[in-house]
Amino acid sequence: TTPESPPSASVPTAKQDYPINSREKIVEKSSGRPKLGIAFGGGAAKGFAHVGAIAVLEKAGIHPDLVVGTSAGSIIAAIYASGMGVPKMLKVVENFKESDVRDLTLSGKGFVEGKKLEEYVNTLVNNRTIEQLPIPYGAVATNSATGEGILFRRGNVGQAARASSSVPGVFIPVKIGKNEYVDGGLTSPVPVSYAKQMGADIVVAIDISDRAKFNSPSGIFSLINQTFTIVQEKILNQELKAADIVVQPNISEIGSTELDKKMEAVKQACPINHDGRPRLALALGGGATKGYAHIGVLRMLDHMGVIPDMIIGTSAGSLVGALYAAGMSSAQLSRLALQLEESDIRDLTLSRQGLVKGEKLQNLVNNFVQNQPIEAFLIPFAAVATEPNSGHTVILDHGNAGLAVRASCSIPGVFIPVEVGGRLLVDGGVSCPVPVSVARELGADIVIAVDISGKPEQDRA
Repeated sequence: TTPESPPSASVPTAKQDYPINSREKIVEKSSGRPKLGIAFGGGAAKGFAHVGAIAVLEKAGIHPDLVVGTSAGSIIAAIYASGMGVPKMLKVVENFKESDVRDLTLSGKGFVEGKKLEEYVNTLVNNRTIEQLPIPYGAVATNSATGEGILFRRGNVGQAARASSSVPGVFIPVKIGKNEYVDGGLTSPVPVSYAKQMGADIVVAIDISDRAKFNSPSGIFSLINQTFTIVQEKILNQELKAADIVVQPNISEIGSTELDKKMEAVKQACPINHDGRPRLALALGGGATKGYAHIGVLRMLDHMGVIPDMIIGTSAGSLVGALYAAGMSSAQLSRLALQLEESDIRDLTLSRQGLVKGEKLQNLVNNFVQNQPIEAFLIPFAAVATEPNSGHTVILDHGNAGLAVRASCSIPGVFIPVEVGGRLLVDGGVSCPVPVSVARELGADIVIAVDISGKPEQDRA
C-alpha cells in the first residue's frame, strides 16, 4: 500500500510507488518508436552540470519521454519535467544562492531541515504535483530503516526532490507517511534501473558523480562526500552498464561542495564550438564478435534522429564504424551481419607473428566502402590501432579504409601485425579499448561511448 500523510502547504505529500524489485511497470511501453528516458545522477554542487548536459542533448536532437533523478539530479529533472526551457534554467542557475535552500537546525539527525529546498523546487515548478508535470517524472530516495530504494511518482514534487537529496548526516531525513527517507544516491547513484521501470526502452544516463580518490578528507563535508562516494561506486558501475548511452561531463576539477563554480559546471558540460553547436562523436569500443551489438546502438540512434559529427572505432568498433561512416545504413548493417560468415574474413597462415593474415578483412571493408579513402566518407572517421613497441595509440584517419580497419582489428597472436606508414601496428584495444580520449583529441565536445567489453568503462565521455 502507498503511505499517506497530511498535505503539506498547498501541495499534496509525495507518494512512493514501487521498490526497484517490483515487476510492475509504472508506464506502459508505447507500440511505436522506442520510449526514451534520461536518468539524472547525483553529485551535490556538480548537479548544475545537468543543465549543460540537457543543452547538449537537445542540440543533438535528443528529447526525453520521461525523466528520473537521484539527489541533485532529482531537482534538475523536476525543473526540466515542468517544461522549463534551457535559457530559463540557465537563469535559475545564475540566480541561485545557497541561502535559497539552507535552513539550519539543531538535531541529532542532521543540521539542515530541507523545508526551504522543498519550497524552492515547488516554486520553480509552479506548485504543480508530479502527475501534473508535462514530462513524466520520478525521484529516487532511500528508506532509512530498510535501505530499500523507492521511486516517487505522485504527489508533492518538492518533497520528493527533498527526500531524494537528503544526504545522511547533513539533512534531516524526510518523513512521508510512516517512513523516513534519505538520499537516493545510497541505492541508485544514477537511476538507470528506475528509468527502465518507468517504461523507458532507451536510457541516457548522465553521470556527474565523483570517483573515490582515497586521500585524506579536508573537513566534515569532504569526509561525508568521500564516504558517500566509496559506498556508491560499485552500485554506480552496475547502473551505468545497464544504460544505453552514458554522458559523463568533464567536471572532475569541480568539487561536490563548490557552489561558487555553478556556471563553470554548466559550461564544462556544454562546450560550444565556432558554429554554435557541440560536436558529437560516437566512440565504438572493441569486443570481437560482440561488435555486432554496435549495429543495435546505431539503429537506436537512427530512431532518435541522432547523427554524429564523427565516428571513432577500436577493433570491432572500427569495422562497424567505417561502414556506417561511409554511408551504409543501420538497416543495411543488420542485413550484412546476418549474411557474414567467418570464412569471409579468415585467411589462415603459418607465421610466428600470428595465424590470420587479415588481407581478406581489408579487402572486404574496401569492397563495402567502394574503395573510398577515409577522407571521402560521409561522416568523418578514424580507426584506432596500437604501436606494440612503444604502446602508443595511433590514429588512422585518412587513406586506405580497409587497411586502417585491419590494423585496428589485428589482435596480437591471432592476426599478423600490419604495416601502415612504415610502422607495424596491432589491435587498438591494446592501448585504447573505447576511444573516448581519441574523440576528444579530434575535437569532439561530447562523446557517446559504446562499451561492449562487459567491463566498467574507465575513460570518461
